[in-house]
Amino acid sequence: MKLLLTLALTFLIAQATYAQSNDDSLANAFIPEKKSAVIYLQKTIKLNSTDSINPDYEIANGTRMLFEYEYRSKDIIAMSDDEMMEKIIFSINPNRKSFSFCNNSIMDTRLIFTQSCFCRDAGNYIIKAGNISGKKINATTWKVKLKISYLARNSGIKVNKTFYLTYKIAKNND
Repeated sequence: MKLLLTLALTFLIAQATYAQSNDDSLANAFIPEKKSAVIYLQKTIKLNSTDSINPDYEIANGTRMLFEYEYRSKDIIAMSDDEMMEKIIFSINPNRKSFSFCNNSIMDTRLIFTQSCFCRDAGNYIIKAGNISGKKINATTWKVKLKISYLARNSGIKVNKTFYLTYKIAKNND
């Protein structure tokens, strides 16, 4: 009888412990991080305002080749304001096989860095300092190095970022 009582009690404790598990709840659910580096043909960057603090822009039809990198961090569904997104866009003349832009000439690319997060320095930045270099590897692939810096608008901190990216031409060029 003691054995049966011990087994029953062990079973009940195991069930109670399992019932407390959150394996199937939203507490452990998340959207994984995502990175993409895509090239769009016959596009350009159109600045829609003269706002130097947080410039507004759109991607429009044009004659240039547009490079777009986007990073989205892991997003825990049950936690608010933990997500973060970074985006880099710039455009070049499509007839090139390689390119290199430094400091003053970087403005020719209309390079924009966007940070979207629950933080004080989020927003769009027109990059005026740094280096971008790239080389066409084949008909659909480019290797690009970006080394950029900007002054964060609210904290006043100089931010330096470096990216080594492999871009692919978008399949449907949307």
